[in-house]
Amino acid sequence: MQATNIIKTGLKIAVATIALAASLGMSHTKVSAASPASAPNLLAGITLDSSLTDADVAYLQTNLQLVHDQLPDWWQYVEDAKPFNLTVNADEGAHGRVAIAKCCDTQGNGSITFGFHLGQSPDDAGQTLEARRVMFIGTFVHEATHVRDQRAGRFTTRIDFKSCVAAEKSGLEKQVEVKRALTTVSLDDAYAQALDQQISAEASALKSRDLWNQYCGAFGS
Repeated sequence: MQATNIIKTGLKIAVATIALAASLGMSHTKVSAASPASAPNLLAGITLDSSLTDADVAYLQTNLQLVHDQLPDWWQYVEDAKPFNLTVNADEGAHGRVAIAKCCDTQGNGSITFGFHLGQSPDDAGQTLEARRVMFIGTFVHEATHVRDQRAGRFTTRIDFKSCVAAEKSGLEKQVEVKRALTTVSLDDAYAQALDQQISAEASALKSRDLWNQYCGAFGS
């Protein structure tokens, strides 16, 4: 199910907050993650498309390692979304879609397609490594939520405004929740403060009629 960029399309306040984080000028990241080599089974259940580069795979492993080691409940959440295929498709990015997800094919696999190479987005110019990592993990969990929901028979079709909102709200709420969980790991203090502000803005925006009109306005209201 399509998931457009929450920051680009609906959360102007959060965009401004991300810009604040970028302007803080951190030149390093304190988010710790073990070497991908220490967890050879992290990619079990994920089929990697040939569109992913070696850099994409390394970035995925590093971030999955962080979630595995520091956020075990969220690691299990991702595990429960497996199996799924992972793809990069620049055409989706060209249409403003950071990622989309659907489930399931005839073998029971879900799919998550990123519109940009992992760790990138149309809004990441000048962002710190920490900001990009938080955005990536948030987006990844958002799409895993769509796979989980559809595999369970929830939100499999969007037929009207109400069903569209229900589907997207499910993903966006989990995206905010995992970002909140990421504030408990080792982050630069200045960025952690900016992230708190971003989370508050995004949570508030979920109650905004304007946000849902932008996501689901094509269905009427």
